[in-house]
Amino acid sequence: LNWQVSTGASLLARIFEQKTTDEIAFNRLDTSCVPFGCNTNLDPTRRKGVELESRVKWQYGFSSQAVVQYVDARFRRQAL
Repeated sequence: LNWQVSTGASLLARIFEQKTTDEIAFNRLDTSCVPFGCNTNLDPTRRKGVELESRVKWQYGFSSQAVVQYVDARFRRQAL
């Protein structure tokens, strides 16, 4: 949802859901790959959430942006 409040101000709202199966993440703390870390395969994951974004254009070329996001992430069972 995108709402143009005025010429220089807008609000955005996003609702999302993501299901990943073959995701790779960099794990800097993995002690088997000292000193640099390793890529790690993650278990299947489901993420869903809401994101709110506000943009305002001010005078003299200044602008501001604020983003707030809530995410609920959980590992899901992989189908056999």
